[in-house]
Amino acid sequence: MTEGLDTAQAPQQPAVKVPAEKKSAAKKAPAKKVAAKKAPAKKAVAKKAAAKKAVAKKAVAKKAAAKKAVAKKAVARVRLPAAQHVSAERPAGSLDDFVEFVLGSAPELTSRQVAQLAGVSEEVTRALWRAMGFADVGGEAEFAMADVEALRALMALVDAGYVSYEESIELVRAIGQHTSRLAEWQGNIIARSLIERGVIAQHGVLEADDIGALLADSRAYKPVLEELMLYSWRRQMSHNAARAAAIAEVGPEARTDSMTVGFADLAGFTRLSRQIPEEDLAVLVQSFESVSADVVAAEGARLIKTLGDEVLFVHESPRKIAAIAVELHEAHRGNHDVPKMRIGLATGPVLLRMGDVFGTTVNRASRLTAMAKPGSTYVDSATLDELEHLEQFSFKGVRPRPARGFGLLRAWSMAAASTS
Repeated sequence: MTEGLDTAQAPQQPAVKVPAEKKSAAKKAPAKKVAAKKAPAKKAVAKKAAAKKAVAKKAVAKKAAAKKAVAKKAVARVRLPAAQHVSAERPAGSLDDFVEFVLGSAPELTSRQVAQLAGVSEEVTRALWRAMGFADVGGEAEFAMADVEALRALMALVDAGYVSYEESIELVRAIGQHTSRLAEWQGNIIARSLIERGVIAQHGVLEADDIGALLADSRAYKPVLEELMLYSWRRQMSHNAARAAAIAEVGPEARTDSMTVGFADLAGFTRLSRQIPEEDLAVLVQSFESVSADVVAAEGARLIKTLGDEVLFVHESPRKIAAIAVELHEAHRGNHDVPKMRIGLATGPVLLRMGDVFGTTVNRASRLTAMAKPGSTYVDSATLDELEHLEQFSFKGVRPRPARGFGLLRAWSMAAASTS
């Protein structure tokens, strides 16, 4: 029956239905191929990122290690041997050993040899030596290479025109005056420490057997003290430059040589120094100087010098100096071991030279201090004119007294105004 049928009209085969699961699998297959192609690319990117992270991590670690190394080096540089205490064996060492250690080499040169090596006349070397505060040594071999190097450096400044020869003498004299006191103080501190630790006995003077202990401690002290002195000088220079710049910024009218000078001393100190042991006297002076210096610095004034029982300080502002005077009395009042203070304040022109102050104003402040009663502050008329309008101070006239160089000197007693 099918033979007569036209093939074109042959019935079509029914469409085969594909299950939905197979369709979705077929669709996912290309996606998997694409994902498979992308996978290596992602891995490559991830590897690059990981490599970058590793490099960055190593760099950070290297920086941290470098910082630690610097810190360790700094700590190692200032790490000192433990201080020596009582020991059966005394450290060995002679005065020659100590001098050689401090100077850096043994003193084997005469002043003539120093002059020849530095390229100057012997007259120059002697002038500078005297300016340092030392006596002539004639032809003795008292000099080391450190003297030659210092002389060469100073003369290089002179030759280059930075300072004149006369100014170089002034520089050396100023340094000598101040370092002389520094060396004495520092030597006393080292000796006192040795006594307190029982390394040397307390016998008033340094004996030959003590030199070894002094040398041993100086090996620790010397680099630290040298660094501190240089640091302090740098700080003082930067402070002075900043202060000068501040005055210059205000204008020419601020640049004046008129200042208020404060002079303070301890009443009855000379008599007291004869009555108490030297050790107690040293403690008293140290306490007086340190407390006074702190009070002056806190007000921003300039401490010119401390001389045992005396303190000299200055500032352009009379008000600041008056506040210091009040605070000095208050600061020492709580210490019954320190005698009462006498303070004199004077205002007027002063001459600043080599870190010190000179002139009639300074002398007047000194005379007022001598006039003042223990526990009081006396001011001159110029200081009174600047302060009497301020409510924080009170004044009372005192009987004029004869003062050397001033005839009858008028004064007023100043105190902090009562708050009641």
